[in-house]
Amino acid sequence: MDRVFTSASLRDRYAMGIWMVFIHVLTYRGMNQNKLPGQSDTTPSFRTFLSTVFSYRVRSGMAAWILHRVTGLSLVLYLAIHIMGLRSLGNPLAFEAYITGYRNPLFKFAEVMLLGSVAFHAFNGLRIFAQDMYFRSERQKPLFYAVLALTIIVTIIGGLPIIFPYFITPLLP
Repeated sequence: MDRVFTSASLRDRYAMGIWMVFIHVLTYRGMNQNKLPGQSDTTPSFRTFLSTVFSYRVRSGMAAWILHRVTGLSLVLYLAIHIMGLRSLGNPLAFEAYITGYRNPLFKFAEVMLLGSVAFHAFNGLRIFAQDMYFRSERQKPLFYAVLALTIIVTIIGGLPIIFPYFITPLLP
């Protein structure tokens, strides 16, 4: 006689199977009773962590992923600093002190870095959009290098007017 399985009984068997696999993974010790699967023979330390991190080959896709996250975090940090500066608009003396800090030459370098972060994040976002909509992985590397080239060009062209009055003009006779 054929048994008819309802969807509820199949679901229950599936859930039971998942629990059995989960319990097996938690209790599995293998040949070496002191090691869980995936554990290495070396003891965890900062040195083994660094050797693992630096053993990866950073290719264009991974570099784009890391740089996109770093530039995104730097833009969020800039936004927080910018909002704190806008809070001083109510007090003219505090606002003047805040703006005086912007005239510092080190801040001008930070402004150029901000321009580079915005440019890379924007161009890389367009690259990701183009890859998702039109291109596939075989075009990833040339598009990443195009993003880097555009970022460098925009940063140099946009950064010269920022840096010129502070660093290049005093060198001129």
